[in-house]
Amino acid sequence: SIYYTKLVLATGSEVYYPEISGIKEYAFNIYNYENAKILKEHIINLGKLNDGNRFNFAIIGASCTGIE
Repeated sequence: SIYYTKLVLATGSEVYYPEISGIKEYAFNIYNYENAKILKEHIINLGKLNDGNRFNFAIIGASCTGIE
């Protein structure tokens, strides 16, 4: 037997894509490690496109949706 005072049952979740034009094509979900690696590779590849000049980019989170 297992004794407890509180039970948390986490059954999973899904990525929520708000109805924003282009979000599925241009945004990255980082809901798991594999998706985070895809975003990392994308950032590395952006650096390879650079012509030697410094550039900046920002990663903006979209609240609790898991979309960046």
